[in-house]
This record gives sequence, structure tokens and C-alpha cells, in this order.
Amino acid sequence: MSSPNGVMLRVLINRYHHSTSDAPLKYLPKEYVKKVMALNVITDDPTPLLKAPEEELSNIHYSWLLPGIRHFPEKLQSSLIGSLPSLHAQKIKNLIGVSHINDDTLIAPVRDFLLNKLLLQVKPQSILPIEYLPDNPVAFLSKKTKQELVEIIHFLGLYDLAESIRHIIDKTFLQKLYKCLSNKQKQFLRTCLHQQEKIVTPRMEMSLWHGDCRKLDQMLQRRGLLRLGKALCGLHQDFAWYVAHILDTGRGSILLNHYSTDIAPGVSSRLVQQLVNLTNFLNSKAGT
Repeated sequence: MSSPNGVMLRVLINRYHHSTSDAPLKYLPKEYVKKVMALNVITDDPTPLLKAPEEELSNIHYSWLLPGIRHFPEKLQSSLIGSLPSLHAQKIKNLIGVSHINDDTLIAPVRDFLLNKLLLQVKPQSILPIEYLPDNPVAFLSKKTKQELVEIIHFLGLYDLAESIRHIIDKTFLQKLYKCLSNKQKQFLRTCLHQQEKIVTPRMEMSLWHGDCRKLDQMLQRRGLLRLGKALCGLHQDFAWYVAHILDTGRGSILLNHYSTDIAPGVSSRLVQQLVNLTNFLNSKAGT
């Protein structure tokens, strides 16, 4: 059980009750209280459960909202879009083909009702607030923007690229490849080349690459999503949901396909360390 009501009761128990026999808990069905107590929620702060729907939707990439918006009657869609955070509203307006959005026609209770209905279509009720999830070594990912996560994904792919180019001796080919990389990418690639890769992955098919920088970018992205998904394996599934929904539906869905609630022995921990090392590198280069 991880419904909002169950989670709220668990938080209130943490806050006000030292025993499940305390009144009024003793009047509740024992099986229900037992399930509530089994929830892995140790905080006694109820505020994460009281977030406004607009705040929650602002942390989800707008592309995940489109199917839910289309479920609403057309005459309500423009008002609903106008009630979204401004950046989301503008992006969705352009994608959905709405010529005008009404941002001042709904009174606050009606606006919040509609946004909450939209949120329920996007975010399952079973998803715990991010503040209630167990801590983990890559918790910082949930604070990243989409652009920052995409950068991390591309740089993770450089680990695979480094392993592949160890076996390339064609200098002309390498020159073409390096021209496709930024200075920061080339610096991190050199770091990868000086490390011994302990994770065995299928080698990137560089023989199929013919100098197209966009194609190389796509290859790095696919490998980076695979590494990130496997790094999240074994962590709480709700955490993986939050990270995936910072990304657009395309990248986020691929990431979730690579994720599993079971840890990948000998792989996940090493990938987590690579992820931490990479993030430290990117942070150190943020101002350069």
C-alpha cells in the first residue's frame, strides 16, 4: 500500500503516535494499520503530501502531459493549458496546435481541480513524494534539469566510446571523430582512456559510423541511457520514475526500459561510481 491516504496516515503515526495501540489507531482495522506501518516512510513531515498540483506538474517534462490533456474536452483544453506553469503552457500550446490559451478564465478552485485531474493521469497515486524515498548515492539526479540530465547521458556514452577507440588506429578516422566532440567531451574522453573499464559491454559499432556528428551523438545517447538505467537498478522504483520524468517521453521511456528493481551484481555499483565521478567532473567544469 502506498496510496496518499495510507502514506499520510503513516506520516501522522510517526508524528503523533508512539504505538499502533494508541487511540484512535486501535479503532482502525488491524490489517490496514499493519499495511500502513509496513510503508518505508520515516519522516513525520506531512508537507510533501500537500504540494499544489501546479508545483508537481512543473517537475514533470511537458511531453508527458500531452496524452492527459487530450483526454479533456476540447473546450477545456485551452483553459487547462493556460493554467500550467508558463514554460509548459507555451511548449504544449505550440505542440497541440491551440491558437490561444486562456490563462485568466478559471477561478483558483476550478483550476486546481483540473490540474489535479491531469496530475492523476500522469503520476500514479502509488508514487511516493520524492522527499519520502530512501536516500541513495545518486539522489542528486532528481534535482537536475532536463538539459543537465541529457548532458550526463551523453557523457556516460563516452565510456563506451573510449573502449571502442582503443582498437582504432586510423588517424583520419579519429580526427573526424574528435571534430564531433566538444573540448569538454574530449577532456573527459581522455580521462576514460586512462582508466581500465571493468564493465564488459558490447563494443560500439564504429565501423558503421561514417563521420556524421549527429549519428555519433545518437550513438552516445543510446549508450548513456543504457548506463544510466543500469546504474539506477536496485534503487527505489519511484526514484527511477522521477528521474525519467525530468526527461522527455522518448528518453524517459528508454531509461525506464533499462531499469529494474533488482540490482545488477557487479555492474550497478560500478556504474553508480562512474556516474558520481562524471558529475564531479561536470561540476568542476561548470565555470570553464
